[in-house]
Amino acid sequence: MTDPLVKMYAGLTDLERGKLAFGYSIKKDALEVARITSTMSDQHYFIGLPHDYRRMVGDLIHLSLFYGVEYWRKVAFCLSLMGGGSAMARSPDFTDEEFIRVTECFRKAEGDLLALEQAFDEVCAGHGLDSALMRDMAGERFYVMSEEATPCAVSLAGYREAFANLLESV
Repeated sequence: MTDPLVKMYAGLTDLERGKLAFGYSIKKDALEVARITSTMSDQHYFIGLPHDYRRMVGDLIHLSLFYGVEYWRKVAFCLSLMGGGSAMARSPDFTDEEFIRVTECFRKAEGDLLALEQAFDEVCAGHGLDSALMRDMAGERFYVMSEEATPCAVSLAGYREAFANLLESV
């Protein structure tokens, strides 16, 4: 008797199967990935699974990894500004003007981080992807945004475009 889930997966396109398989692989559900891949025939012994499927999985991996690198880079920059500002504040030569400059840099860095988060959520939602699941490849969430943070419009537009370019096949 054929597994009913396998029958269901057989009716999907290769792109749809790629999205599902990627999600299940992040969840470490090898059984579901095996069910999905069992519905596709090898297109050629040298190539393997269908091109659209492989491209979809690759695009989703690249999206998650790009997000993860940018997330941790932005978090590290915010933390370095906080640490640097705290260290500078201990100096007797620290001026109000310097504090204002460090605070402005910190607000901009947080705005860039918030733009990254917002663009990622929007692009994932626009392609029917669960952004929380996609973030799992980047690791645990670490940074808590200040309430005053507002997304940088330039960064937001840039991240939207970059994320969308990574998902051309979706």
